Amino acid sequence: MLKYSWKAIHPCIVSVNLLPCEPGFVFGPRIIQDHQLIYVVRGKGSARIQNRTYKGTEGDLFYYGPGVVHEFRADVREPFAVYGLHFSLFQSNAIEASYPSGIQEAAFTDEQRDNELWLGERPETQFLLPEHSRPTFGIQAIFAKLLELYSQGDDFSILQSRAKFIELLTGLFAWTRQQNLLLSEPIRRLKRFLDQNAEQLYERKWLSECTSYHEEHAARLFRKYIGMSPHDYHIRQKMIRAQQLLQGTDRSITDIARQLNLSNVHYFSKLFKKMNGISPLEYRNLRKFI
Repeated sequence: MLKYSWKAIHPCIVSVNLLPCEPGFVFGPRIIQDHQLIYVVRGKGSARIQNRTYKGTEGDLFYYGPGVVHEFRADVREPFAVYGLHFSLFQSNAIEASYPSGIQEAAFTDEQRDNELWLGERPETQFLLPEHSRPTFGIQAIFAKLLELYSQGDDFSILQSRAKFIELLTGLFAWTRQQNLLLSEPIRRLKRFLDQNAEQLYERKWLSECTSYHEEHAARLFRKYIGMSPHDYHIRQKMIRAQQLLQGTDRSITDIARQLNLSNVHYFSKLFKKMNGISPLEYRNLRKFI
């Protein structure tokens, strides 16, 4: 899981292009080393991001980050045209002109890499960039302007493109926040319950108990609005609780794993490192110097 405060990032464009696909055209499976947004301008096709498959039609926006295997396939009758936007969260010298996207061929495997980009630290400003969404705030015009500025390539255009890209990110934040406010009360209730019971063992029956919906329907709605499954969200809340316990107490790693109802300390450490990039002990030691 990638997580940064808004004030820590210095986002900039690496490249922008508009690709009118030939019928049946495929790019991928592949990985990149930066971040990318794919926006469908017209036509249709399909997208596969790791083990998740989506239909792609006009207005769809897709995101994936470093090392995430993905593939896009244009329809044979109505092939889509897509904007592809590579971006970096941290600016370096002349990064817009020289930063390599690091596109490499890859294969889909059972091993999954997190595709979560979180911006913001406080709950009221926290933002998860959706893997798949359909924004409604004039996003196509922003992509068109970004392509124009990227094509110009002079210093002032680069500066303008940074500002325009920040407009895109903040627009996505505001739109996603509005969508979350439109959550049905049952899904809000389930989300609150998962927040409040992060230390408990996950039980699938919670989905129907909190929403009165069938478990499968509740899970689909939750993923649609929150961007991840209820179980994955519950695990994430466990890791947030683990951060609090590591930072605010002197309890052993084993005791914290037991409090979080995780099967053993090795499983806890593996989950924590997967989501935070460092082990629980490294996190505790790091916090001592902050």
